[in-house]
Amino acid sequence: MRRSTLPFSLALCAYALRAAAFAGPLDAQERAPSNGGLTPSLGQPGLWQWAAGAAMGAAWRDGEQQLTSELSGSVSRFLGNPLIGLGALQFEVFAGTRNGDIDGGLRARLAIPFARVSVGADHNLADGRTRLLLSLVHPGRRSGLFTDGSVLRLDVSPSSEPSVALGIEKPFHRRIPPGTTRPVRDHVVLSAARVDRARPRHDVAADEALAEAREVAAWIGQLTVPWLDHPFADRRRSETVVLARIEELRVALADVTVTPDRAGDTAVTATTRAPRAFDAEVRRFHTAVERAFLHGLRLTVPEVDTAMAQAIARRARTVILDDVLLPYDRLLGQDREDDTTREFAR
Repeated sequence: MRRSTLPFSLALCAYALRAAAFAGPLDAQERAPSNGGLTPSLGQPGLWQWAAGAAMGAAWRDGEQQLTSELSGSVSRFLGNPLIGLGALQFEVFAGTRNGDIDGGLRARLAIPFARVSVGADHNLADGRTRLLLSLVHPGRRSGLFTDGSVLRLDVSPSSEPSVALGIEKPFHRRIPPGTTRPVRDHVVLSAARVDRARPRHDVAADEALAEAREVAAWIGQLTVPWLDHPFADRRRSETVVLARIEELRVALADVTVTPDRAGDTAVTATTRAPRAFDAEVRRFHTAVERAFLHGLRLTVPEVDTAMAQAIARRARTVILDDVLLPYDRLLGQDREDDTTREFAR
């Protein structure tokens, strides 16, 4: 008699369900952050930092000037959040020469990273003396001297036997590779030089169309982002200006005007023109631009018709969008030198 496979199938299903229950949390832990997984760290700098350096300088011993050179290695421990840089303890070992003789020792500093200064002690193993040491570091430019986080370091010992040394210090073994997270410049340089171009022939109709397009564009900007900030420190004076701007917008958008009568009451009278609605003003702007192209092109090509002028105007708007507006808008949030769009007209 054939044995039933039902108990075995039930046991297999139960095992699969149990395995899936245990596998569920493991899958959740392995998910990427973009899929809902946890992010244990965003790459914050470590508390311990290592560096190596080289320096040359001079020391005065018993009234005699001596040339010095050294190689050094150091380790630093931040006190608190490394992003703030309020303080750090630094321990350093160095070895080199002094007037051709072997020299070396140990250093300990209390550094203030955000101020780029430190103060500490220099213990020289060759003569057994400990001296006050002041240090100043500077990257020279953003990302470091060689775009690798390297810095210039000046060491001064203002003791009875003074010394001074200038060298380069390079970080290594960092969680975030130094010099790779910041651009060399903190601003964008835009050229404000004028573009040489042929002067077009004068046309009154084209000038009138451009003037209308300019006025409508200013109104569209005012309607889209009304400038209602207080321009003065005096509150009443500022409120007067803001209320006048609001009234200007209200009158332009209204289909009736309100004028006072002799008794001081108000009487409603119809306006002489339609309200300046947003959609209508946008159409008016494009019509004025196309009309400017039509009159401007007819100065050199008299047979240009309205359809051809409209096609050329659409192509010009595409060029302005792709080659001027979008490249300029990509600089949003960045400091700009000579803030202008002439850079993109070349």
